[in-house]
Amino acid sequence: FPGSTPHGRDDGTWHPGAYSCSMQRGFTLPEVAVTLTLVAILTGITTPTLVAAADRGAIRMGLAQLKGAHQEARFAAVLYDTPTVLTVEADALTLRAIRGADTVVKWRRAGPTAWGVTLVGGARSFRFSPVGYSIGASNATLRIEKGSASGSVIISRLGRVRIEMR
Repeated sequence: FPGSTPHGRDDGTWHPGAYSCSMQRGFTLPEVAVTLTLVAILTGITTPTLVAAADRGAIRMGLAQLKGAHQEARFAAVLYDTPTVLTVEADALTLRAIRGADTVVKWRRAGPTAWGVTLVGGARSFRFSPVGYSIGASNATLRIEKGSASGSVIISRLGRVRIEMR
């Protein structure tokens, strides 16, 4: 058929450049090797920085959760005019109101492990009087860690809460 061969030639001979479009596509092996090497080097450089940033973010979220739970427990004691107890465990935060000899669970939420952090020192309980003051220990510190990042929630007896990142 006329025009059916590359470049419309009918003489049946191969002509240089007849298949040049399909022969020049793609990359050579050295080009691919250099590209993959550069990607591996950049990944090796940036991965530790990204992991450390993610760890710090998880610590910040865990500290904010602990601070918020403490402030909410203190506020609940004043609002309900009854003593409350905040229990901080690695996997759960629980607020209970004390009514005589009974305790009523006001709420239960996921603990610091929900953010992938570790609560150092085990479970702690904080008791608040109906006027919002802590009952018991004069000061308390809750410490959490993840990777190389760590932070603390420092609670005074008067209810002041301070966060420290390390």
